[in-house]
Amino acid sequence: MNRINLKKLQKDDQLSFFAVDAIMLVLVGLNLLLIIVEWVYSFQIIQDLLIEYFPNVFEFYTTYVHEHFLIYDLLFIVIYIIEFSIRWVIAIIRKTYHSWFFYPFIHWYDVLGCFPMDSLRFFRFLRVFSMVYRLERMGVINLSNTYLFKLIRKYYRIFVEEVSDAVVINVIDDMKHQVSAGSPIVNRVVDEVISPHKEEIKIWITSRVDLLVSDLYEENKVELKAYVDKLIKGSMEKNSEIMTLELVPVVGHVITSKIEKAISDIVFNVINGAIEDFSENKQQIIDLLGEKIFEALIYATRDEEMKNLSFEIFSGTLEIVKEKVGEKMWKLEEITEKQSELRRELEKEDNLEEAKE
Repeated sequence: MNRINLKKLQKDDQLSFFAVDAIMLVLVGLNLLLIIVEWVYSFQIIQDLLIEYFPNVFEFYTTYVHEHFLIYDLLFIVIYIIEFSIRWVIAIIRKTYHSWFFYPFIHWYDVLGCFPMDSLRFFRFLRVFSMVYRLERMGVINLSNTYLFKLIRKYYRIFVEEVSDAVVINVIDDMKHQVSAGSPIVNRVVDEVISPHKEEIKIWITSRVDLLVSDLYEENKVELKAYVDKLIKGSMEKNSEIMTLELVPVVGHVITSKIEKAISDIVFNVINGAIEDFSENKQQIIDLLGEKIFEALIYATRDEEMKNLSFEIFSGTLEIVKEKVGEKMWKLEEITEKQSELRRELEKEDNLEEAKE
């Protein structure tokens, strides 16, 4: 796959920026090479080796490079400052950033790299990444499938995940400490999160009550009638007066059976009538019931026992979140990737074996 696509440079200004970036990459590379060579030369053992085995190289480098190293470095710095200033002016003209002075803060590594100090020359190396990133963003080069890019991306994601996980876990622990210390966070959740959704919660509660009263009653109407009959029969068997009527010859059993059926029908009809009356006015009743249930839940959060229970639930929930955050997702992704590679290798071997057969 081609990793350089010059067709992306369709505009003249893009081509110009690409040319500048290409030249600057070469210059930065030469500058870094000079800095590395000078750093290696600074070791006495290297100088002794050059004097013994390559005296002409030592003399040439000492005379023409080492003694004038700062001058050469200043020449590179002048080029960096000119290039930086031009890009800054272009950013101001194009209004790339919110304000004119944002550019040097966003490209801080370029600014620091312009100082001729040993400890700051390292930042010039970051210019390479900056230029490569610009070319990648323009679509001129594609490094997404290269080993180096994958390696950098892998460790960047690990770094970001570890830092973000540590921050989240610290926030969770701080929240638990505040709640345990008496911070009114539960009341704030009720007042600022739950209460604004009062109507939606009431609608949900009333729908559940409506389902319970209507659908479940119709589905279990026969079972309820049988249960009422069973209760009436048991109660009559325990009643001494009814049992006395049972002893009347010939008609005693008939009388008690009729009484039992009559009572059972009356009780069931009362229950059924109440349910039907409720169904006719259920919306008002259910709305009132939902209002009372919601108020009871809100009031319960002010109760001391409920506060303790809320803290336990809240704390347990945060612990679960903390455990989930503490999972090393990059490790899981690494294992999954290795498993995928292993499966692909096995599939290739199977295909080769089938081809041989």
